[in-house]
Amino acid sequence: MAYLVNYYSQQDPQWKKKKLGFSNITIGTDGCALTSLAMLVKGFGYDENPASLNKKLRQNGGFIDALVIWGSIPALFPKILYRNIILCRDHSAPLAEIDSSLAKGQPVLVEVDRSLSSGLQNHWVVLYAKKGDDYLMTDPWPHPSDDKETLLTTRYGFGRPAKKIITAVIWYEMKGIVPPPPSDGFYVQVLATASTGLRLRAQPTTASDFLSLAAAGSYLRVLEDENSARQKIGVINQWLHVRDSQGVEGYVAAWYVDSVDGIAPDPTPDPVPEPNPDPEPNPDPTPDPEPDTATLTVYVDPSVGESGLRMRATPNISGDFITTISAKAEVSVLENAEAALAKIGTFNEWIHVKDDAGNKGYVAAWYLLTSLDDIPEPEPEPEPESEPEPSVFSVTVFPSLGRNGLRLRSTPKLSGRLITVLRGGTYLNVLEEATQARKKIGVINQWLHVETLSGAKGYVAAWYVSANDLDTPPDPVPDTNPLPEDLTVYVIPLAASGLRMRSGASTNYPSIKTLMPNAALTVLESPEVAIAKIGAMGEWLHVRDVNGEEGYVAAWYVIR
Repeated sequence: MAYLVNYYSQQDPQWKKKKLGFSNITIGTDGCALTSLAMLVKGFGYDENPASLNKKLRQNGGFIDALVIWGSIPALFPKILYRNIILCRDHSAPLAEIDSSLAKGQPVLVEVDRSLSSGLQNHWVVLYAKKGDDYLMTDPWPHPSDDKETLLTTRYGFGRPAKKIITAVIWYEMKGIVPPPPSDGFYVQVLATASTGLRLRAQPTTASDFLSLAAAGSYLRVLEDENSARQKIGVINQWLHVRDSQGVEGYVAAWYVDSVDGIAPDPTPDPVPEPNPDPEPNPDPTPDPEPDTATLTVYVDPSVGESGLRMRATPNISGDFITTISAKAEVSVLENAEAALAKIGTFNEWIHVKDDAGNKGYVAAWYLLTSLDDIPEPEPEPEPESEPEPSVFSVTVFPSLGRNGLRLRSTPKLSGRLITVLRGGTYLNVLEEATQARKKIGVINQWLHVETLSGAKGYVAAWYVSANDLDTPPDPVPDTNPLPEDLTVYVIPLAASGLRMRSGASTNYPSIKTLMPNAALTVLESPEVAIAKIGAMGEWLHVRDVNGEEGYVAAWYVIR
């Protein structure tokens, strides 16, 4: 499905006088965020309007006073994922990330500074496409609704570029969204496997100058003969002359694109068309003179055990689940064999395959083998004659995580209660069998049961630690940038109606007072733990305001 552009006005008489969330203000005066969300949800195929969405969010804890809890949307609409929020009042908006989402057919919600008056005059709109250097939007303010193409900077720029007027961005993602293909020529689409983007270069070689980056899923207009271009698609070391959506012309690797119409390149012209689109092999073996697209067979690594290997609709762990493939099962590769072979065994690479039942999808390349010949049948292992496994197996938190650190949780899942935050370089003893623990390291969605040198026990994400070769912890390294003894946070400016301080860490506790936007608060708990909570949905901070009153505030509505 594709996102359906639609228009609602917060000032529509049907709902403009309704109370917004749990506040005394109305949708008509302050419901731009709610109305923008309603348009987003409607465009994703759910039959909602501002009034119905307001009611559902109220019934399901989706508001704090008049403030929408962004992360509550997936609970109401399971096919919509909440991805990220970036506040950019003090720096340029992340246009590249916005462009990448729009190229995939995924709209974004943005807060804009809607006037040149002093201070932030915030207003929420939906961006659904890029047009030149500007963005097409649906704006909830006008009544009657625009119901036509409206450009962001034309209405709210006042001479400022988009990167300066966008002050916050929220990303949602709808499963199964497919961007509409262009129709004004022959186009190719960047493969999803090019997750970091595909480079346009000045010449058809990797040694030439880099011109721009085309996001995965984006369309490129082909500037050469269509017939010859089709022959190159999917072939390693072939290049296509293209133009991107911004008008930049250059060359891209043909083995990382596919034709928009899905017609595969035919390696040799065949004057007699085959009657069956998927024929059985011809008993008369006629060799293909150009076996670039020869079928490659690979096998599921036996180490996946009884859990098997999951096939997904897209090349990432958040892709829709299709089926489970058993250990040692044979699968056929549906992409260029040479490119696929280079991925096998590589973490974070994905390969497009088909199983013996005909299911097609993507599987983790680091759980595939080219052969099972070197895998012996399991048998009792003799006593090792080499150096035995150390009695204490240990790991180290990735140093690159720095002071942001790695969360130690009470249970092996992201929703587990936060115990503390472990800084980059922290040494941890593993509290489970060493052989099995080693297999988890570096694997997404695997967790390790660990203990810190101070005795704190819990679970950490195994994909953010590395195994130690030493049996004893290294000498501690002095912290050259210690955390402050007193941590101060501020109520975010987005909280236009204020943020409630409560007597306990839940919305079930009574309100003590309402804190104004930008109010300074002193944190009354461990800075390490508090920093990890800031911006996290469902977390609460124990704080004191400038008047000495103490209470709890929602951590996802404060900033440092």
